[in-house]
Amino acid sequence: MITLSAIKTDVGGYVGHSSSHPEVLEKAQEYLERAKKDGLLVDFHVTRCGDDLQLIMTHEQGEENEQIHKLAWDTFVAGTEVAKKLKLYEGFYHEIFNEPGREQVFADMEAWLATHI
Repeated sequence: MITLSAIKTDVGGYVGHSSSHPEVLEKAQEYLERAKKDGLLVDFHVTRCGDDLQLIMTHEQGEENEQIHKLAWDTFVAGTEVAKKLKLYEGFYHEIFNEPGREQVFADMEAWLATHI
């Protein structure tokens, strides 16, 4: 019997919770492609809802399956690691240069410029 699992969470996205970075979606795609190749999934679709990463998966493992939940968890953790490297500022809105905590944004920009120029 085919089971449809749709699992989503906020792994970190653009300010204002408006969208997910393409690299986050690509990382999730990699994880689910590997699970499909290994026979755990029948099919899948990686998408987003705002900045939430959403995994839509079909499989033959049944409801509340530990392997499927672990796959989702591992995928979300990997997406979070990508988001951390991208410096997506959690809790900031649409004007990161005028938000409380903007000093960190400026420090990160200066550090990046120092290593890339």
